[in-house]
Amino acid sequence: MGIVNVTPDSFFAGSRIAGETALRTRFDQLVSEGAAIADLGAYSSRSGADEVSITEEMERLRPALRILRDEYPDLPVSVDTFRSEVARVATSRSMAQLSSTISPAGARPRDVPHGSRPAGPLYPYAYEG
Repeated sequence: MGIVNVTPDSFFAGSRIAGETALRTRFDQLVSEGAAIADLGAYSSRSGADEVSITEEMERLRPALRILRDEYPDLPVSVDTFRSEVARVATSRSMAQLSSTISPAGARPRDVPHGSRPAGPLYPYAYEG
């Protein structure tokens, strides 16, 4: 799995990617290194990170999802989000095959509306922080 963070305040500075040229370079690297999947994150789980809106999270993801869909169609994509709306949009537009969540389902009830789910598989995991 190759991790690509399209957030300016990711906990791991080495995974932060900004701009389409840098995204293509990173995706080329993932493919050449044999990554089985690209995992995209657009919301930092770093302690003290700024809150971002759903709109901002999607705006951060769109260029990477578009490039992956158009130029790297054989590389599966995971979107790392705790927001069902973001997961649903990414998977329903065939831009991502699955989503993972950075907090357990129900940990932030306002972000996981009753009866909503992404179009693809959801893989939850927890973190401390």
